[in-house]
Amino acid sequence: MPKELEENLGMEFDDADEHLETMFNRLKRWEWFWLSVGVIAVGLSGYTAWDMYDSLLQRIKLENVSTTYIEIVLLLKGLVLFSVPSAVATYSFKLSKAYIHERLKRAERKHAINFGKFFMKKYGDSDLIREKVTAEDIINAFQWNISSETAFSRTGSGSFDMQSFVVADKIVDLAKNLGSTNSKDAATK
Repeated sequence: MPKELEENLGMEFDDADEHLETMFNRLKRWEWFWLSVGVIAVGLSGYTAWDMYDSLLQRIKLENVSTTYIEIVLLLKGLVLFSVPSAVATYSFKLSKAYIHERLKRAERKHAINFGKFFMKKYGDSDLIREKVTAEDIINAFQWNISSETAFSRTGSGSFDMQSFVVADKIVDLAKNLGSTNSKDAATK
């Protein structure tokens, strides 16, 4: 292999390696960010569930208040306040998983580039390689690196569960209707 080509290949390998290292670190930061958001959202959901339970117990102890109405209102409030952080946690954990997947792909690519660098240093000037290996063979060997699917294509907006928000909206409407019938019943007595 001519010396000039060998130097250019070395620079290309180094540039690709540096770029992959930068992307690897960026993906790692985003992975930890979304993982932290998910953990905070799970904690908020747990706190909301506990607060809802505690408030319900405190309200039941009051004797002069209609406990059924308060129980329903607190339950609905808790469900809505619980479902939002839970949905955020689910979405952020999916994003964190996608960043982990992308980071692992970058690590595989970096490994493949380092292997290619080693291969070219070791066998680049060999007559055996020039006779047996073509450029098409090299491209086919690394095709998996080019054509692999990204994790973000599987984490689209369709994976975000909007059904829980629809159910929560119906429950709130039901509570409003129930609240208006309770106030009408109290007014007629």
